[in-house]
Order: sequence, then C-alpha cells, then structure tokens
Amino acid sequence: MDLAIVLQAALSPNPDERKGAEQRLEEMQYNPQHPASLFQIIVDANRDMAVRQVAAINFKNFIAKNWSPDHNGKISVSPTDKNLLRNHMLLFLPQLPPLLRYITLSYASYSSQFLLTSPSLHDTGFSSVSASKQLSIRIIRSSFLIF
Repeated sequence: MDLAIVLQAALSPNPDERKGAEQRLEEMQYNPQHPASLFQIIVDANRDMAVRQVAAINFKNFIAKNWSPDHNGKISVSPTDKNLLRNHMLLFLPQLPPLLRYITLSYASYSSQFLLTSPSLHDTGFSSVSASKQLSIRIIRSSFLIF
C-alpha cells in the first residue's frame, strides 16, 4: 500500500481505520529508505497539508528513535540514507512551510546530530555552499535557539 494513502488513513475519524493505518505505519518503518519516503511526502507541495504534517511527525519520531547508533530501537538509519537525508534537507528545508520546518526539526538532538555529522557543512567552507544550503544551515542552527 502507498505510504501517502496510509498516512491519509491515519487521519481518519473512524477509529478502526485509523488504528489499522497506525499498525501499517509501524510495519512500513522497516522498509528500506522509509525516512526518505516520508521526506518526499513532506516536500511535495501538491500533497494535502494534513498528510504532509502527519508525514513530518512520523519522520521526526522515526529519526529521533533511530538516527543514533546507540539508540534502543530495532532499526538504524543506514549511512546511505543519512547522507541522502542530509543533502535533501539542505536543499528543500527553505522551501517548506514554517510549520513543516518546525515539525521536521523539532527534535533538538536529531538536529544537533544532523548538524554535527553533516560532511557538507564541514568539508567545504560556508562561502562555497549554495545560497539555498546556507539558508538551510541558518535554519538548522537557529533551531538550537528554539529547542
């Protein structure tokens, strides 16, 4: 089943449908590239905002639970997925509506892990980073002041 359809069902006022969707989301988190799939929905401006918000909340929770190798979860975000997410977040973060930006970055230790371990922030000088990525870096850094 398509992830966006499951996220939409998680918003259902019908408790049985909502519970089924929540169980399916639990199962889907074991799929390869699950966080990348959630992030694709978050950045898709053609999607319903409520679905994007549910995707952002699920993304934040998944990352908070599974980003660090010393977590208690059963899943670990692969180095490949981490790199993909870092690059895409730097590219798309400025384009997100403020609420989605807030939800996506609202787990402070994830934000710090992201910032502290991102090769694209350390291997090159700040001035050599594109304007879009510079804005993303400022957004991430300012999230430390908020959280």
